[in-house]
Amino acid sequence: MRFWPLTWRSALAAVVTLMILSACGPVPQPFRQDADTKARTTLARATITSGIRVLPVAGLPAEHGAALSEVLADKLRDLGTVATTSDALRNAHFLSPNVITRDGIILIRWDLFDPDGVQRDTVIARAPTPAQLDALLIGRTKSLREMIGYVASRLHKTLNPRSTGPTVERTARLAIGKISGAPGNGAEDLSRAATAIFSRAGISMANDSDVPDLVLNAEVSLSPIDGDNDLLTLAWSIDAPDGRQVGRLVQESAIQKGMLDGPWRGLAYDAVLGLVDALQEVQTAYKQGA
Repeated sequence: MRFWPLTWRSALAAVVTLMILSACGPVPQPFRQDADTKARTTLARATITSGIRVLPVAGLPAEHGAALSEVLADKLRDLGTVATTSDALRNAHFLSPNVITRDGIILIRWDLFDPDGVQRDTVIARAPTPAQLDALLIGRTKSLREMIGYVASRLHKTLNPRSTGPTVERTARLAIGKISGAPGNGAEDLSRAATAIFSRAGISMANDSDVPDLVLNAEVSLSPIDGDNDLLTLAWSIDAPDGRQVGRLVQESAIQKGMLDGPWRGLAYDAVLGLVDALQEVQTAYKQGA
């Protein structure tokens, strides 16, 4: 499987409409837009300082460098770290990898920086061979498992120390509901990304034994743009337990045909990252009005 760049264009929206809660009068409406508004904004970026943006590997051909960085980001996500190769995160850590040579051996130096540009860690590992890089472009990553696993594990530990973090003020408790219409592994990958990202962002999540205050549902659809591309639409609905809609967020992006037939990988994370800032405000507004 070829790794395609995840470019959420200006079509990707965070169009939010907050409904009035019937029980307690109007809720603050920081996202209210006119119903006829057609404007689309760029991907809403989330503030999650424990996340990481992985830049392409400098010193490799562009396609190889981007693919290797995406594989590392995917491994970090498997370990529980919020990671992306896009610009969907702001004020987060970033990883700058560069090819170096030491004693005639070609290596990759992975430099981790915090949001202020202060270097936090450096991991040096042997660079993949040309054959391994070519295999990477068709989705064959087995030969890189040891190297990627070592780098990702080290960075995950740096980003997620065992110390107890500050107590987060809880708002309305959220549960992930039904995600329908998603091709491939979309429903599973979006749900998994939402659980990981929301907890990192301080969004209060309901436990299995809790009755949630809000439920996040989604309807996913694809419509043809041309012979090569489809328009991906994610319509997110934030609902109260009694079925009342509290908020609605719509995201759209041009996607290459067939790209989502299997795993969604980083695209699921980038889509969910676009929800965070708006969802935090919806939760707060709902709790204040409840």
